[in-house]
Amino acid sequence: MSISSAPVIPAQRPSGADDRAQVRIEPGDLNRSSSIPLYQQLAQQLQRAIATGELAPGSLLGNEIEFAQHCGVSRPTTRRAIAELVGRGVLVANAASAPRSSAAGSTDR
Repeated sequence: MSISSAPVIPAQRPSGADDRAQVRIEPGDLNRSSSIPLYQQLAQQLQRAIATGELAPGSLLGNEIEFAQHCGVSRPTTRRAIAELVGRGVLVANAASAPRSSAAGSTDR
């Protein structure tokens, strides 16, 4: 699956609210010497941000390239993390917009 835009967490937001998420995942949050692949670590960090409310339902993750640069990972790593969360129903993505968090931030898939 090719995801050309940012992921989305679907949900209700007040009209006029800024859709762009301000997720704080710093390069130091990812352990490059871990046996856990970076894309899985990034997916875990995103899922944690959703679970704690840092990334509200319906929030846009924003530009994939900028997000990858901010996190200190490659674009393919970011895409793989996003694809994993889309597959679990935690994020929603479509070609027309950036990925968003799902309404419930569901992890039941």
